[in-house]
Amino acid sequence: MEKEQFYRGRFDEVGDRKLNSVRVFISSTFSDTTDERNGLIERVYPQLRKYCLNKYKIQFQYSDMRWGIQSTASTMHSTVDICLQELDSCSQLSMATNCVILLSHRYGSRLAPAHISYRVFQLLENSLSADIEAQTFLSQMYELDENYIEKKVFLKQAGDSQEWIPLENKLQLILRKAADICYQQKTITDEERNEFHMSVTAKEIYRTLKNNKNRPRRIVCFLREIIDIEELDSKYRETENEDEIKNLLDQTKNSLRQSLDSSDIYTYQVRWNDETAREKYFSQFFDDFYHAIKLQIDFHMKSQENQQKDILYNQILEHAIQSNLLTQRYFPRQDILEQIKNYMKSTSNRPCVLLGESGTGKSSVMAKLVSEIPNWYRQTNALSVIIRFLGATPSSSDIRRPLISIIEQICHIYHLDIPSNLDNVKECLENIFIHIPKTEILVVLLDSIDQLQITDLKNLSIWLPTKFPSRNFKFIISTIPDIEIDRVTVDIHEKLRTIYDNDIIEVEINSLNQNLAGQVLDYWLERDHRCLTMAQREWIQEKFSKQQHFLTPLFIALLYDQTLSWHSYDTTPDPAFLAIKQTRGAIEYLFNQLGVKHGQMLFQRSMSYLQLSGGLSELELEDILTLDDEILKSIFVHYLPPFDLFRLPSTLWIRIKNDMHKYLVEKDIDNIPCIYFYHRSFQYYQTMDFKKLRLEHQTKELLEKTRLFYFANQYKETFDMSYSPKLANKYKLSTTIISANRRLTEQKPFKQKKTNQYNLRRLHQLYINLNRYDFVHEWTIFNYDFLSAFLLCGEYKMSNFLFEMSIGAHDPNGELRFLLKQFETSTEILDQHPNNLPFELIYRFFPFLNELPTLTCNLIDRCLTHCPLQLITNKERQESLAKCSLTNIISITIDAHYIFALTNNDKFYAFVYSYLGLLMAYEFDVIYKKKEPNERILSYLCQFPYVCFLTSNSSMVVGHCSKKEVSMQLPCKQLISFINDRMVLVSSSTANSLELWDCSNNILVSNHNFNDEIIENSMMKNSMIKVVLKGNSMISYIELDENFQFNPIRISNENINNHNHHILLDTHCEFYYSFSSSLASLVIYDKTNNNSKKVINDIDFISPPKSVIYLSKSNSIAWLTSTTLMIFHPLYEQNIFQPFYITSSTIPIDYDLVHDHCSSPEFEHLRSCLACANKSNSIIDIYEWQYDKDKQIHIYRQCTHLQLDISIDQFVFTACNL
Repeated sequence: MEKEQFYRGRFDEVGDRKLNSVRVFISSTFSDTTDERNGLIERVYPQLRKYCLNKYKIQFQYSDMRWGIQSTASTMHSTVDICLQELDSCSQLSMATNCVILLSHRYGSRLAPAHISYRVFQLLENSLSADIEAQTFLSQMYELDENYIEKKVFLKQAGDSQEWIPLENKLQLILRKAADICYQQKTITDEERNEFHMSVTAKEIYRTLKNNKNRPRRIVCFLREIIDIEELDSKYRETENEDEIKNLLDQTKNSLRQSLDSSDIYTYQVRWNDETAREKYFSQFFDDFYHAIKLQIDFHMKSQENQQKDILYNQILEHAIQSNLLTQRYFPRQDILEQIKNYMKSTSNRPCVLLGESGTGKSSVMAKLVSEIPNWYRQTNALSVIIRFLGATPSSSDIRRPLISIIEQICHIYHLDIPSNLDNVKECLENIFIHIPKTEILVVLLDSIDQLQITDLKNLSIWLPTKFPSRNFKFIISTIPDIEIDRVTVDIHEKLRTIYDNDIIEVEINSLNQNLAGQVLDYWLERDHRCLTMAQREWIQEKFSKQQHFLTPLFIALLYDQTLSWHSYDTTPDPAFLAIKQTRGAIEYLFNQLGVKHGQMLFQRSMSYLQLSGGLSELELEDILTLDDEILKSIFVHYLPPFDLFRLPSTLWIRIKNDMHKYLVEKDIDNIPCIYFYHRSFQYYQTMDFKKLRLEHQTKELLEKTRLFYFANQYKETFDMSYSPKLANKYKLSTTIISANRRLTEQKPFKQKKTNQYNLRRLHQLYINLNRYDFVHEWTIFNYDFLSAFLLCGEYKMSNFLFEMSIGAHDPNGELRFLLKQFETSTEILDQHPNNLPFELIYRFFPFLNELPTLTCNLIDRCLTHCPLQLITNKERQESLAKCSLTNIISITIDAHYIFALTNNDKFYAFVYSYLGLLMAYEFDVIYKKKEPNERILSYLCQFPYVCFLTSNSSMVVGHCSKKEVSMQLPCKQLISFINDRMVLVSSSTANSLELWDCSNNILVSNHNFNDEIIENSMMKNSMIKVVLKGNSMISYIELDENFQFNPIRISNENINNHNHHILLDTHCEFYYSFSSSLASLVIYDKTNNNSKKVINDIDFISPPKSVIYLSKSNSIAWLTSTTLMIFHPLYEQNIFQPFYITSSTIPIDYDLVHDHCSSPEFEHLRSCLACANKSNSIIDIYEWQYDKDKQIHIYRQCTHLQLDISIDQFVFTACNL
């Protein structure tokens, strides 16, 4: 390849794969070389992997075909093809040695060919004209496939293995006989004849010799002669057709000696029954193997040394490979090319933008332009095309590096000096454009700018060049119109129009129509020398006609790839294929088909791990797959690897990668080359089958556990063999739980002390979905090293962390919530001073050190040893999460989303709250008709967006928060409760009836009249309304049914132990007490018989109360004295009716106010919480309590103690905000 033409964008001699590994195929018979193969895995391959990585920064991979070939391969007769395809891949992709041959006394299995050229097959049939039975048998065993332009016959699928073996043996004899006749008649070649006589191993050897013809030092051969072979069993020697086999084996060995350099052939003689001699042989073999491969690696890497060091060359090469790969997916889009050609031939120096949704084929068009543009010009020597596929290569994930490499490439082409200062890349690029010779033409293509990092997309104007030469320069970019990343939407199309003042040429790439889709299909079939039957075309065409909205090149490519396995005799379509309706369905079908080929467990989980992680390096993926026991169980079915190197064979992932290479891309993530999906359709793929989706969600947690454990360095050191008693018996295992060293790559610390660098890769991976899985919290959220590196690495702030943790954080015992509350109060400080983390935690937790849960206690212990104190002034220290100045507040309430406040000037406020602070959502003046000048609002009820105000002149005023207006005003004595999102229960102005009003429609829904009785007080619990009537102290209990009608349940006028106060705890329970007594009573009504009740007397609270507070969320009572707080939480089923003390660990209790929490969605199903205030001392204590069923007692703990520097008049409380 002429290097200068390469720099100008001529990629004809570049392949479609990046070479970054030495990949060795191991060719041998299996049973007699097991010891050698296992020893290589255990002793040699790790050394070669380390050598390649340390010296040349490349991977060493081996391909051992003992694992990964599914049972279906035998049924479909594809075993040989799989082996040969893998051999070809190694030959194509290895940078040095690509095949190692181990031969001894065995020749290997000889199988009937899975497919034969139809021309040869006809000759074989004709040769058997004298043997009608053999001829008939042969024709019955194969089927004609006319889907190949050069027709082939395929061996019919095997049925029961026991029945198939004699049939295949008979078939092999017939084929060999026919091939010999044809060869004698000179109708077939020697090579064609040998196909029917050779073993699988021999076919591998002859194939590798052919692949490496004129490519020296690519093969190493080891020939082993066992002196006492006659004393050994059939594992080591052939026992049938010995003379024929020996002759074939000798021919193969002679071919090797004639084809390979003698230095690449190693010969051994060993007496196998002599253990000492055998061990000596193994030692010499392993040593020779290592040095032989090492020599070949050094030989080839030396010849590539200059290119390896040329950074610019390798960057261009990456994009050249990508260009050639994408060109394979191209199909004629003449209308689009014509528009671009017109732009290219015009005098315009405006940029051209290719716009289209994901999967519409933009990248393949851009790739095609590289080879097509030179066809539009006569003087191609003066034409240069520079292309960058952004986000598709390790060096193009951010925009700065591709732009710098473009500057360097232009300077190389036109022999210009590279600017010494590249800080302002845009300016440098524009200056370089000016120096392009006028006799030259330069075209710069930037594909998929939407694949860039979010910061580059937000700042397009900072780096996109806007000044271009007048005639000899063209600039083409491609993108989707807009994109959403991390909940941020970027309108790329609009940004481009703004940057270029709407002066751009737009070429829109739409989805395909039915006719064009058919043309694409024909184009690809012709390219691959294939065709389809009429019925098969209809299966495809039906999708083109019914799914026109989804006809993207990706969708069509996915469908077409499946046709490559179709035979003309396949007359019944696969129902799963017919069910494909769009891209997602096509991906699911592809995954299922590749799952059959590679094993569903291995393939599906490989794809899932890539999705969950957002991309993994090959080593990371192999390690994670190795850590997954279910994958290893699916692979180690017939053979086990050495227990000291119990890993997934790397070839298994490599074969998956080869089959998926069109849909995968390598890109830099956290400065590491990682494999990820090229198309977003793969990135966000989920099955459409509900049952499968539910199962996948269950599996997802297991996979996340494996991934997170890997990056947390929590490795499993055993393997359970109970899944296969046969295998356990084969390896003579005394126990099914074996010790297994998986040789996983240990993650480096979060911070390297010597270099002061942070392990961003590990931090980012542990951060993904961290909130959902509590099993990893011990090594992350409660780990000082993680928290410290997280805040100091420069990528995150505490506010980012809290935002993620606020969304569905899994917290089974409340310990996480306890810690997050402390982080919330420190957010502002830690965002500015992340080094203050240990001090902030110690400051808040130290008073409770003896009561902290285990994980929190361990975290504080670590903080005590890492506490670089930093002075924070009073102005800097965060007093609260948010502060809002309101004067003369009458009342303040809270629900799961809003804080509401009413001031004495009839102003109403609604605030949205979160850990980020307080956001005023609505504020309005309550304007209503006043009966007298001094009338004012006394109280309110709010069920957003409706709010009901009660005035001093007994009026209810209904307002709408969002509309900031009053919708209804009517007479009212008491606001009782909202019963749903729009209906409010009140007592009438005359106080002798209950009324239910619909706030949305301003209508009376229903009422209940007490005649001449006057309502003194009312409350509602669930659907039960308790009404206390004045004068006779009667209590009426009324139920509101589902039709909003009032139904009296019971009436009571009992004087329970002379208690003059009572609280409805539940629909069936009433609590009686007096301020002069320490004793209380409980009346429990039978739920099925309202006239039946049970009275619990003499509930002893030790001291009379100064205040009794109903805790509505827990249906409990807070009993306050000047020195104590007791909670009464009746347990009806357990028949426990005893109060318990809450004791402060910091101060004597003297609380004025107690609130239990108002439930919020993030904190459902958790323990009960109490916030207690001492108003005069400005103190708030928060407690958490619950009933422990095992210990049969109430337990509690103090969560926090707050000493405020503001006076407390009122406060409200939820489990997530105070």
